Amino acid sequence: FSSNLTGMSEEDLSGVFASLRDVSYFTSVGERLHQGMVEWVLLARAVREQLGGLSEVASRNIRINPSELYYSGISQGGIFGGTFMAVSPDVTRGHLGVPGNNYFTLLHRSRDFTGYLEGLRRNYASTADQAIALAFVQLLWDGTDPVSYLRHIHESPFPGNSAHEVLIAPAKGDFEVAVFTNEITARSGLGVALMQNYDRERTPFGITQAPYPRRGSGVVLYDFGNAWPAPGNLPPAEVGANPHGLPRARDWHQRQMVTFFRTGEIIDTCGGDGCRPD
Repeated sequence: FSSNLTGMSEEDLSGVFASLRDVSYFTSVGERLHQGMVEWVLLARAVREQLGGLSEVASRNIRINPSELYYSGISQGGIFGGTFMAVSPDVTRGHLGVPGNNYFTLLHRSRDFTGYLEGLRRNYASTADQAIALAFVQLLWDGTDPVSYLRHIHESPFPGNSAHEVLIAPAKGDFEVAVFTNEITARSGLGVALMQNYDRERTPFGITQAPYPRRGSGVVLYDFGNAWPAPGNLPPAEVGANPHGLPRARDWHQRQMVTFFRTGEIIDTCGGDGCRPD
């Protein structure tokens, strides 16, 4: 079973918009993120234990294999998927598609934040006030932000949990989520490797790339020809197609993900020279 989690619902938008007027309202968003995570943990277990017994499923001769319970999250589902994979007692392998971590780092580097930033500026005109407001918001976000949970996926599981594993699949030059935050994860000694042939243009410092096949967690970069963003706390230039939604549509990505789910191995499905269309 594979699910896609965002940790939020449409009802949360009112709290987000209220926070742009007064950041103290973000307390409600932070609390609802906790509740959403609990609900997804319970949903995964309910699917495993109860889905096959529903008359709507049984009457169609659909067979549920309770031993194959996996997580696949994309975009915000890839981001909060890091948290889910740390806290879930039932899901031991997960795929984090085009993810990142540490929202304070991600926001200014995402084109998705542009409109929200304009709203924030209307109420917090000073850039110093904006920085303080976002730092305050991050303190509340830390309760569910994967930056607080990544070490608990494999390196230091929560009590009662075994070590879990994740396949992290960012897209080079992503307009929406800063890819380099996954490199920080790989550099932090958390049991997450940067897979070999990561990129032709640059080699992230301080990381020894791991060979294929690998049993365990790893980061595989998908390259669709987009450039790395320029240095700085700004979103990348929107040149060419946004690669954010492209890995999920590629057969080689799907083969790598399904193999990881079923065997625990990250295999090279891209021809030995990195994952790119050529």
